[in-house]
Amino acid sequence: MNGTVTIALVVSCFTVACVAVSVSIYLHAKFQSKEEASEQRKWIRKIENDVSLTNTGLASIATDVSYIRGRLDEIKKIQGG
Repeated sequence: MNGTVTIALVVSCFTVACVAVSVSIYLHAKFQSKEEASEQRKWIRKIENDVSLTNTGLASIATDVSYIRGRLDEIKKIQGG
């Protein structure tokens, strides 16, 4: 074999190897195993619970702030301000 044919053969083999590795990496990244999916679902549920608790806490704070504002407005009215 001459040098040009050898280089072309090496480049072809390298290209095929790169495509094979790329496809396997893509498939691994694209599709999850059942364990990974289960862990991700658990993580999402935990985050949803945390967000729900935060929203509940914010609603409670909003209620408390409204009550305090109402009380302060009453005091201002009584004091003539």
